[in-house]
Amino acid sequence: MVKNEAAVPWLYLANGLACCTPYQIICLIIFLPVVAGYSSTVQGHFFQKGPYREAAGYEKSPYSLTKSDYMSEKPQDNIVEKVHRLGVQKPQYVPRNNETRRKTCKETKRLDESLAKKSIELEEIKRLQDEVLKENKILKNMQNDMAKELENLRQQVEERASMNYDEANLMEFSYLELKEATNNFDENLKIGEGGYGNVYKAVLHCTTVAVKVLHSRGNQGEREFYQEVEILRKVRHPNIVTLIGGCSQNCALIYEFVPNGSLDNYLGTLGGRKSLSWKTQIQIASNICSALIFLHSTKPHGIAHGDLKPENILLDLNYQAKLSDFGISRQLMKTNDTVTPHHLTEHPKGTLAYIDPEYLRTGEMNPQCDVYSFGIILLQLVTGKSATGISKSVQEALQSHSLKKEIDASAKWPSDKAMKMAKLGLSCCNPARKNRPNLASEVWSEIESLKPNTSN
Repeated sequence: MVKNEAAVPWLYLANGLACCTPYQIICLIIFLPVVAGYSSTVQGHFFQKGPYREAAGYEKSPYSLTKSDYMSEKPQDNIVEKVHRLGVQKPQYVPRNNETRRKTCKETKRLDESLAKKSIELEEIKRLQDEVLKENKILKNMQNDMAKELENLRQQVEERASMNYDEANLMEFSYLELKEATNNFDENLKIGEGGYGNVYKAVLHCTTVAVKVLHSRGNQGEREFYQEVEILRKVRHPNIVTLIGGCSQNCALIYEFVPNGSLDNYLGTLGGRKSLSWKTQIQIASNICSALIFLHSTKPHGIAHGDLKPENILLDLNYQAKLSDFGISRQLMKTNDTVTPHHLTEHPKGTLAYIDPEYLRTGEMNPQCDVYSFGIILLQLVTGKSATGISKSVQEALQSHSLKKEIDASAKWPSDKAMKMAKLGLSCCNPARKNRPNLASEVWSEIESLKPNTSN
């Protein structure tokens, strides 16, 4: 029969109390909790092996400590053997010297620095992505606004496409009238050709006129067509070509006929070109300057021509110059951010050799764009050469005192007047807008001073 293991120590304790005095019993009661806690130790150590445990009927545990375990000089050996017997492996200890620690620290530091750099790069990428998203959103809003403005402008222009000619003192012509006047747009009557369309000589209502017909009814061509009508119906100047009327049915414009063609027929290095005297060239320069001053000072908003070049300067019977082709001209507006009236665009247009470099870079069109183009034309008048690279060649000639080699010999320029004209042209086509002269207050008076005296 198996006896209660917990009751065994108490039986021995009761036998002992029978032999104790009252004083000893009181002490025992005081230390009873200690005795109770110690009973487990007594049970674990004294009764794990020996007559008491065997008498109680307990079996020997394979993990019990024997007396030899306590008395062993190297108890750790027995413990290690028991651990191995239980299948637990002893952890391997790898010694680490100072060099290994230093390498580990360096590698850890390098990894930390790399991680920090990657974190910074990631933050920068996120910041750039946010900026790009904001810019895309702004551009999208601008595109939407521009599309709305274009649509409004188109509607306004189409409302006028009825071309309220009566209000502007313009005449409306039918397509059949133009077809008959140009002999079905005969190539022999063609007097000009450009990106906009062809120009034909015709007779309408017993008047010789020039008819400019749009190539195709694309959005861009129609917009330039209506833009030219909008500007020319408002302005009247002796040095600006006169618009007589139009044909909204076929997007055609009818101008006064200018018999001596365009200025480009008298400039450049092409064989067979006509020549102009230096006096006529100064008069042409004066006419162009007068027309530009008029356009820039138009009220309530000034106008920038935007495509000033010899092809768009026509010469009448007396070689008086007249500006033409206002398809990409723009009205100039003031804003809260700028003092100078301007027109801002994302797609600058014009002829590369005559276009203002700052206009190409910023998209801001203002009167100085025409001043730059005018400077190139002045240099062409003096030299008779094409516009490409002309400012650089004239500048080098002035610095080397060899301008005489660059001057157009057929015009018979006086050397002093040619020098002044060349310097004036260079100042007008200065790459920096702020360094260009004002047409009304500076250039006009300078050109007038170059004119020959009436006594001559």
